[in-house]
Amino acid sequence: MRASAAFRAVLPLAIAVTGLAGCNLVKKQDDQVEAPAGTKIVQPDVARDLPKDTAGQPVDKGEGPVLQVLGDLSGVDLGQRKGGCTFQHEDGRDLLITAASADKGVAGKAAVRVDGVIVNLTTMGDIGLDGIKAGGKYSNGTITVEVARGSKGGVSGGVSRYAANLGVTGANGKQRLYSPGMWICA
Repeated sequence: MRASAAFRAVLPLAIAVTGLAGCNLVKKQDDQVEAPAGTKIVQPDVARDLPKDTAGQPVDKGEGPVLQVLGDLSGVDLGQRKGGCTFQHEDGRDLLITAASADKGVAGKAAVRVDGVIVNLTTMGDIGLDGIKAGGKYSNGTITVEVARGSKGGVSGGVSRYAANLGVTGANGKQRLYSPGMWICA
């Protein structure tokens, strides 16, 4: 049993070392790592992907995983959904998408793009759409993303927009903050 626990503790670090943390990687026989079928790889560019201030200058807010703009969502399966939310950073980039199939009592799904590939996440707890609209915490065991929604904002035309911050933590415990942003839900 101890070997199993040790293996589970080391596994997230091994996945992170591949440079494609959190996605369901397929290892080819020649030891090349590939993203799952249907995933469009967007090569990381640290200068482009780091958070930026209102003047467009990169702002270093931690050492955790760098989120990329979601872009092509062909690798994302949010399942049946009643609604969902998107975190949009102040610089206009959509960095997280979420959804749930019911208001309460169900786990929601989410996705971010890290190291060029879409990483699928689930809510921590069965928070449903109501919990997602309040912010929420999402993880796949390797990457954890938390949205802290503020009270400034409101609902207009069935869409809610609230000021928010997004924090992302990697398997190594290092964190990065994307702030300020907007939590947009429908």
